[in-house]
Amino acid sequence: MQEGNGDLHFSHWISGQHTVFNKICEVSVEQRPDVKKIELYEIVQEIFFSYDSCLLAINGEICAIMKHNDYYVVVDYNVRNASGLGSDIGTSVVVFNTNWQDLILHIDALMVSLNADTLNICGVKVQVIESEMSACNSNVKVETNSCPAKKIDESTVFPSNERKSVRGSFHQGDFKFKWAGRQCVAVSLAAMAMHNVQSVFSWETCDLDNVVNLGDSLYSDLHQSGSITDPTDDKLLCIPDLPQEYVFKTNAFKFEYGRCVSGCVDVVDGEFLRSGAWQFWND
Repeated sequence: MQEGNGDLHFSHWISGQHTVFNKICEVSVEQRPDVKKIELYEIVQEIFFSYDSCLLAINGEICAIMKHNDYYVVVDYNVRNASGLGSDIGTSVVVFNTNWQDLILHIDALMVSLNADTLNICGVKVQVIESEMSACNSNVKVETNSCPAKKIDESTVFPSNERKSVRGSFHQGDFKFKWAGRQCVAVSLAAMAMHNVQSVFSWETCDLDNVVNLGDSLYSDLHQSGSITDPTDDKLLCIPDLPQEYVFKTNAFKFEYGRCVSGCVDVVDGEFLRSGAWQFWND
């Protein structure tokens, strides 16, 4: 993404006190927002015009973002601190943003904490097509914990004293997983799906943990069926590898994926921009 530093430097030069016709005048020039943030704002805004959720990848670390009315919830199963930012030690976390500006600020802070140089985003539509099925299509045993039932009135979410985040007990790279550190796309998809049967606003620590386990089960299914197209030993999931339909627990879901935009952060070289710093994942 290209930054417009020229105008900012000019603003610094002309702003301040100047003598004009023997009078001291205070000159103030409004600075434009960073172009990088403008582009990010526009891209995410465009995604949420058509979708209620999206996959966001920063330096290859994927998280899910879900929209509910004016609120945006970031569900991140990578190593994160209590604020949802990159950390050497941490767990999965859900970060509740009460407005659009808070979401952009969080994404920007997350990019800084990860020293990001690439960013990818893809809209996802999730539909529950069957509930309370008697059997699951996964051959992998899923570890789940019993969570206390909690009802929430979503029309009144986020009172002034509402919590800002919820932390899990572990992250998707935990040593207990056979494919540790490779399932963040699958776990994010599981989070979007389960939000449709139990609102993310009601989630507690055990709910986050259960979603990690469900996502790990999805990744294991795709790995065992040979559906992962990554030719390397990493076997990382790409958007085209994800299922159109899948059963999580006793609920069947249908997924629709948008075109995914990929970008390089702070790219200023025109040749790179012309050669496709912005491109579509599924082209």
